Amino acid sequence: MRRSQGYVFERGQSGVGMRAASREEQVKSALRCALLTRQGELPLSPEFGSQLHTFLFRAFSESLVAEMKAEVRRAVASETRVKLVDVEIQPDTSEPDRLDLKIAFEYRESLKPGSMKVSLHG
Repeated sequence: MRRSQGYVFERGQSGVGMRAASREEQVKSALRCALLTRQGELPLSPEFGSQLHTFLFRAFSESLVAEMKAEVRRAVASETRVKLVDVEIQPDTSEPDRLDLKIAFEYRESLKPGSMKVSLHG
């Protein structure tokens, strides 16, 4: 899996600044990139990314959730810094073309739990 850049842009009282990203922020960024990049979008890494965008306009069902969870697991499998623990998928009731994913994982280095949310929009 591709490694993310080691910097974070922040807005503060003195404007926008840049600081070194923590290890946890780098991992979350790499996971977000793997999930939101369409598989095949990167010519030199055609296996990188996911097919999650293909699920957006399908009827929400248990089988859809199972397929999406499998796709999340496949897309993040090469990220060796974490162990995927759980994936929750819910439709957004206020936006019919949006799905919210909550991903729980464990950092392999520290065994610390982590989580993140990702929204998919049509």
